[in-house]
Amino acid sequence: MTRYGVMTSLVLMLCFWTVVYLYLDPMDPIVAPSLADPKPCGIKCSDDVAAAYLVNTAGCMIPNFPMEDILKTRRPQIEGFVCSKYRPLTEEKRQHVLFFKDRISDYNLTSDTFNCSYQGIEKGPERVHKLKESVPLVMDKTPIPDDGIVVTCYNNSLDNNTIFYQNVHYFIQPWRAEEKRKLFKKNFGHRSNHPEKLSVLLMGTDAVSRFNAIRHMPKTYRYLMEEVEALDFRGYNKIAENTLPNTYALMTGYTLQDLDKLKCSDKKKYLLDDCPLIWKDFANEGFLTGFGEDVVPRGIFTYRHSGFAKKPVDYFVEDVYRTALSKLSHGVPSFRGFTYSPCVGPRLTVSVMHDHSLAMAEELQDMPYFAFYWSAGITHDHLRMPRVVDDGLVKLLTQFNENGYLNHTVVILISDHGLRYGPFRHTYLGMVEEKLPFCFMVFPPWFKKVYPEAWKNLVTNTKRLISNLDIHETLHSLASGDFASGAERSVKPKYGQSLFAEVPETRICSDVNIPEVFCSCEVYLTASITDESVIAAAEMVTKELNSRLEEFVQCEPLHLDKVLSARLAFPSNNSAKRRPTDHTSTYLIEFQTKPGGAMLEAMVKKSKEFTLLGEVMRTNKYGNQSHCMKHFVLRKYCFCKDLLEPKDGSQR
Repeated sequence: MTRYGVMTSLVLMLCFWTVVYLYLDPMDPIVAPSLADPKPCGIKCSDDVAAAYLVNTAGCMIPNFPMEDILKTRRPQIEGFVCSKYRPLTEEKRQHVLFFKDRISDYNLTSDTFNCSYQGIEKGPERVHKLKESVPLVMDKTPIPDDGIVVTCYNNSLDNNTIFYQNVHYFIQPWRAEEKRKLFKKNFGHRSNHPEKLSVLLMGTDAVSRFNAIRHMPKTYRYLMEEVEALDFRGYNKIAENTLPNTYALMTGYTLQDLDKLKCSDKKKYLLDDCPLIWKDFANEGFLTGFGEDVVPRGIFTYRHSGFAKKPVDYFVEDVYRTALSKLSHGVPSFRGFTYSPCVGPRLTVSVMHDHSLAMAEELQDMPYFAFYWSAGITHDHLRMPRVVDDGLVKLLTQFNENGYLNHTVVILISDHGLRYGPFRHTYLGMVEEKLPFCFMVFPPWFKKVYPEAWKNLVTNTKRLISNLDIHETLHSLASGDFASGAERSVKPKYGQSLFAEVPETRICSDVNIPEVFCSCEVYLTASITDESVIAAAEMVTKELNSRLEEFVQCEPLHLDKVLSARLAFPSNNSAKRRPTDHTSTYLIEFQTKPGGAMLEAMVKKSKEFTLLGEVMRTNKYGNQSHCMKHFVLRKYCFCKDLLEPKDGSQR
């Protein structure tokens, strides 16, 4: 059969797939949808072969879904929310804090019934931050020499001077860049003489698939595609289950297992100082560097499995942001179910990251920088919450564009995976898009004319299978300027390649370290949940999990409760030639265990015996069920014995 014959057959097979019409959110108190595969989507599936696939190469085929179905929802849209109904009394601008005294009427006070002061934030020993002496805030515009300040306002019409307003402000201080700025000018002169020295803004948003970005960040997607000619990497596939291993691969070019072998991290203190983080590449080339995230101390580089003994970058937002969260973090009464606080004072947590990135761009127009910001506070738990981020991202992109920052900056918007928990994740589309986070890149408008070959390859690679390991190599190329010279890396990377070079059409998931369980280049057909092999596979995985939990005596042994769904997996195109298939079946099963009701998803290969492929993923939240153990991986399976109901009915 010709390649086109195979293609046509697979297109017809895709006609048995459609999109689930009910998009649910974990915070929605309604019943989960059926776990059965969707109904046929009709003739429109085969109208256009190109539209039927996100990736359609000799090595990989990833199915697409009709856009009108992706956008459908039976739930009311979230238009956003505000963290305060009052206008802020203070804002930051460059190295000044602005004081808007006329806004005091919002707080039902008058100019003679309040007073404000500010305190600089400084870093103490062991990452403890302390406040400097209080300074009265009087002028409309006050110069600030600190990286951050806490502003506090009191209602002095009351005897106890009640605090009615607090805010934290962040500043990009030029003195931090002075030494590197002088060195850059000495070595390179004006940056216009070196167009290859592009600034790079890497802006991450947690748990948003490409499909969900189109669905719930429509303004951002439209602006990217229509206004700034962004590149949409449709075949961007995650390599691991959750945030840490995916972002570590993005930032280091290595898997977690590789980092353990490199022994670059101190496991006792969870430090990453000696690991090959990408901002070191940029720093070595004379770039200024910045990093910030809106979840501390449980984020990417402050979580219990990582951290730094010293400041890792020139502009480290955590120094100030930790103080802000300790004083001002709060939720929104009308919305529930957030793992992390979505607000810090009167601002959305993500807005702090946007504002800081904009301040970096404004202050550092004369020399290149690399800045990485990550936001998880709002989008981590809810399918529909990216809509809250939408306006802020459009505003950020618009300001970068209109202020001319895009003339010398590459902006990369990226996520780590799709939504991992909740009713939508249990649907067929939820399973597919969880593996496919978004990745959009915006280059200067002149880039494609000056570097036509690099641009041509970037465009080609938008429809190739790629992973975060490729993004890492692309960042390395931007740091070194290899994309302009065409030079190859002196040390060949272990995984991935720069996207400035064409990704081979024959690439399959294993070529770029994507485990089979996370590989989107698979065709799935429904299998019976009562099939003996399916039940045996679920039993085997349950037994395997119990063996891993055996040393944790505080965890109750698990038992198979029921199989929820089962699918047979078939590799697409050339991947079939790279995996033995004779007398072998591969199942993707979702099942529930007891006690605790854990919903688990696993890929199992059946040959002479069953073999578990990759990780076992939990697709519902486990909350406090594993409070008795702290193992980073196994805690999602553990049900603590102290939560069991006593058989005699007595209370523990």
